[in-house]
Amino acid sequence: MGLMYLRLGLQRSGRGSATLALKRTQLLDTLRVLPPDRALAAVADALLRAAALPSKAIRDAEHIALAAIHQVTYVVTWNFQHIANPVTAAKIDAVLRLLGYTPSGQDS
Repeated sequence: MGLMYLRLGLQRSGRGSATLALKRTQLLDTLRVLPPDRALAAVADALLRAAALPSKAIRDAEHIALAAIHQVTYVVTWNFQHIANPVTAAKIDAVLRLLGYTPSGQDS
């Protein structure tokens, strides 16, 4: 499949230093975007309802859901609060397995 990113990643890449944001955006322009999927809202909602993530973390839930739906093998993230967190990762993995998805690995 190669390297790919979520549209949410593009939105976040524009934050911070203008020079670094431009470099991040230019890099992302060379990669494939994961398209949205009809199951996205249902999977993200299941993660939130099961309290695998706090209710305010809808974007993180969507990020995780899309990666699971598209069978992404590994997710690289700097999000230690929700995604690259061993406590929440165990809860997330359990919910995804109940829904029939194979959880992605995470790294930071």
